[in-house]
Amino acid sequence: MIALALDSAALTWRRGYGRRRLLFNAAQPALSLGAATWVFQLLAGSPLDTSTHITQTILPLTALTSVYFGLNSGLLALAISLESGTRVIDVWKRLWPLSVNYVAPRRQPSVS
Repeated sequence: MIALALDSAALTWRRGYGRRRLLFNAAQPALSLGAATWVFQLLAGSPLDTSTHITQTILPLTALTSVYFGLNSGLLALAISLESGTRVIDVWKRLWPLSVNYVAPRRQPSVS
């Protein structure tokens, strides 16, 4: 979570955004990941070991993904809504197509 916060803060700083955006962009993904990890550990138990069967991790992984997506996109929609004066639900609907990034990896371009 610390690495995620530092990476997000560095990207925001390099783009020249203000302090408020820098703090939000550093905290938002780290908070989303922290909450999602907590839910995963609550459902899966901790620590997982090599004898854990895959079926025992399906529910915790699904919950982790859902919590992370919900918080990440919800907080982002809220921030954009507050900054633009647009309704949160309208912003979130615009962000919805990006949800494919949570469930399907992007295809890497082939190197020729």
